[in-house]
Amino acid sequence: MKENINICYCINKNHVDLTLKSISYIRKFFKNQKYKLKFFICSTDIFKLPNDLNYINIQSDLNIIHQHCMLPDFINVDRMIYLDSDTIAMTCISKLWEIDIGNKIIGAATLKPIPTFGKLVHKFSFNFKPFIDYKEKPYYNTGVMLIDCKKWKQNDITNINLKNLQLYQHTKHKERCEPSINVTLVNNIFTIDGRWNHCPVDKFKKVYISHFYNHYSNLKKQHNLYH
Repeated sequence: MKENINICYCINKNHVDLTLKSISYIRKFFKNQKYKLKFFICSTDIFKLPNDLNYINIQSDLNIIHQHCMLPDFINVDRMIYLDSDTIAMTCISKLWEIDIGNKIIGAATLKPIPTFGKLVHKFSFNFKPFIDYKEKPYYNTGVMLIDCKKWKQNDITNINLKNLQLYQHTKHKERCEPSINVTLVNNIFTIDGRWNHCPVDKFKKVYISHFYNHYSNLKKQHNLYH
């Protein structure tokens, strides 16, 4: 029996078309016959999807930005790849799936504009603990994650992360998810190649997954990657 590559998105109804386009690129480049693809679409919204996709209705009052840091508790799998809806694969996703993250809980790429906690402290004025304690530590982008769901649950990551969200609710960056998950998983993130989470400020000649943020909308139009 072929092993599933579990791929998960967390979206609202406005992201459905973008997510379906992302899935189409994964399928286009998928070549490894050892595996089969299994997609999970998680949302608090109700909407219709193609029958070959698994819709999971999650119950949460959190902003959608924070919901993806709860997904291992909603999906009964040992491992998953989490992808933001505005990602497109340019190589076989099995190469990401086969990365060994060792004893770490997730694998992720560093955030290019903010590669360390020190840069975060400076840019966001997070001049308080625990952020100032980790200035030399790498800081990661959570738009593409390879997750060991067993370790996530064993270490109660969801609940710890919810508590860590409160650390910066007094700031204008309170809706951001990455500060809390980086604090929660400090020393427990395996660094994957940045080409698995490319953004327009990167200078790679070849990329594996491109990820375009809303505040790069002009660059998204220039690259025209979704056509």
